[in-house]
Parts: sequence; C-alpha cells; structure tokens
Amino acid sequence: MTADAVSPGHRPTVVPLALRARVLAAIRGALAALGGMAAVIAGVPAETVFLGWVFGAVIVSIILAGDRRGRVNEDPRALPDDAIAESWVEIARTGVVPSTVGVAALTVVSLLFNPAMAGILSGILGGMAIMTMVSAAQVALAERRFGGALSLDRATRHLYVRPDR
Repeated sequence: MTADAVSPGHRPTVVPLALRARVLAAIRGALAALGGMAAVIAGVPAETVFLGWVFGAVIVSIILAGDRRGRVNEDPRALPDDAIAESWVEIARTGVVPSTVGVAALTVVSLLFNPAMAGILSGILGGMAIMTMVSAAQVALAERRFGGALSLDRATRHLYVRPDR
C-alpha cells in the first residue's frame, strides 16, 4: 500500500504537532543540559564546554534549518472524528530515535574518552532542541492561519486540522 492509497476503513493515527514539539524540545533540552554539566563535572573548564556547546548548537541548527525532509506542502484536511491522536509517551518513544538517542549515547561515550567532545555533542542536542522550538513557533503560526490544531498522519504524511470550537 502506498502512502496515498488508504483503505476505506482507515482510522488515521495522528501526531498533534504542537504536542510533538513541546515533548521533543523538553527531552532534547534536558539531555543537552545534562551533557554539558557532565562535561564540567568530568573536569572540562566551563568556558570550554560553553564554547563547544555553542559551536555544536550553531552547526546543527544550520543543518536542520536547511533540511526539507520533514516538510509537508499541502493544505490540511479536516481531521476525521475517528482519528486516534498519539500520546506524549508515544511521541517521545518514536521522536527520539535515532537522532536524539544516538547523539546522547555518543555524549556518554565521549565522557569516557574525550570529555571536551561532550560539550560539542551536548550543543548538538541543544541545537536540536532550539530547532524544535522554532518548529513549535512555525506550527503555532500555521495553526492560527488554518484556525485549529494541526496533526500529521505518519502513514500517509497527510496534514489534518481540528478546527477550534
């Protein structure tokens, strides 16, 4: 079945985009802070960790700002009444793999071999958190424009709107 071929009885499972941004920004931000603090505790001067953090955050922010893979270029459809919204737990489980988990794991490993690198890696997580917050602002603007909460069906990549009541 292709992404556009949906069975007649298909009940979309959707990701509320505003909730997704809040959940992932919090996770990524917390991991970024923990990584930076762990590097300082491991003996890296705070100034070095800070500079590494800023470097990592800027580089990944530039990369993510240019990434077009996750963009949806369609007007939203009305959200079906039988749609199933993912919970924050499911959003967290699916949204952190592989990027967030991978960078966090590399941060932990770097603490053992090169604690200064943990500052850069925690900055990468910080940049991911920052860009997730940028995404949240973009979602808020789009929700205002479309007059309701936006959700995305992962299976079909269709965008849905639940009008404000």
